[in-house]
Amino acid sequence: MLLIALTAFLILTGCAPDIKVKMPTRTCPGKENSAYALQTLNSKVSDVSAVKGHGQCLLKYQIEGKTEKLNFPVKLWAQQSDSFYMQGDIAFDPRALVVGSNEKEFWLSVKPKEISGYWWGRWADGNRTEDLLISPKMLLEVLGISPIDYQAIQQWTLSNSGVFDILAQIDGSGKLRQKIYVYCCDYTIRKVEYFDVNEELAAVVKMDKFKKFSQDLTAPTRINIVSSKEADPYVEVYINLAVVKPTELNEKQQRGLFVLPPTRGFKNIYRIIEGQAVEQY
Repeated sequence: MLLIALTAFLILTGCAPDIKVKMPTRTCPGKENSAYALQTLNSKVSDVSAVKGHGQCLLKYQIEGKTEKLNFPVKLWAQQSDSFYMQGDIAFDPRALVVGSNEKEFWLSVKPKEISGYWWGRWADGNRTEDLLISPKMLLEVLGISPIDYQAIQQWTLSNSGVFDILAQIDGSGKLRQKIYVYCCDYTIRKVEYFDVNEELAAVVKMDKFKKFSQDLTAPTRINIVSSKEADPYVEVYINLAVVKPTELNEKQQRGLFVLPPTRGFKNIYRIIEGQAVEQY
């Protein structure tokens, strides 16, 4: 499993220090089975092919008993169905944090010297979205411009608890990978739980305050990520999206955003293979 320190950065999209993500309380009937639930979720996916957005984010992490905080602006661009790019402006460096993906690869780079590092991998190397905890693919789903891949219907189960339909994804070895909590009244994803290879809870993501940014695009404006209490460092991310709007990206923009960047200038370089970070020399 990847270090929580790097994976927590993968959803930095905007926030305020006092933000709280609230779970709904009104009850409505749930869906009959997992196939119908997944189909309903995907029917809500926007026809918008690309979006851009910006916001402000507060990151808190605790390592070796010391708590650190970073508050900084970020910008993002996303395109159906695998292309994602986000950059964070930390200490006047507009690319101090970069996270991205395309149909073949994903990557993350962090420049501050205390945690200078570059992580990358290929989806074909046995990597799962859960190995990143908060992956670009998940962000595409949350932003409503990419459907959930549910080709293997037998890997999903459905249960209901109060106001939520709960979709649980099971991998080929029978292990729990994630749980998606869908609010029955409007069928929006409100919480996602990620589990490690031992089926222990690794991180929780909560979404709130959905806003219709355009006729064809609705997205959550508040996102909260919390790592497992046992993680070192322990991480919390508080997010508030200011703007997400449809856009068009030409070929030059796509080549600049959705291409694996060079690794030069980083203290530590890792390649992710089957969920494990292998140091590159």
